[in-house]
Amino acid sequence: MFKELVFTFTLVAMMATSPSLYGQSSTDFDGKLLAKFSQEELNEFSPNELAYWTYFVSEGFEVFTITKDQLQSEIKSLDFIGEVSNFNPLALNITPEETAVVTYRIGNTDQGIMILSKQKILAKMGRKQ
Repeated sequence: MFKELVFTFTLVAMMATSPSLYGQSSTDFDGKLLAKFSQEELNEFSPNELAYWTYFVSEGFEVFTITKDQLQSEIKSLDFIGEVSNFNPLALNITPEETAVVTYRIGNTDQGIMILSKQKILAKMGRKQ
């Protein structure tokens, strides 16, 4: 009787801590995605969708130093405070355009961020695989 009780307790504890044992899958994703998507939405993503958005928040943009010529041009300014290494475009409601690359100036600095287009991101992902 005691062994059955211990077995039942162990089984219930395992089910509570391991969702994949009872049908729900535990999805790993970059926490930056929560700036735009809910946990439920992320759990419903296809593997390709999840890979695309994960790639976007980590490698879908390029940081560069703005030249003097570029400083004179009209580059949209982006209100971002913090380390560029922590940049999350989704937190600023920035998503890739289908074909256009969009460039922003980080605040009043000489740093810029180029948001790659969806086409460029998919091409880069294809080369990486």
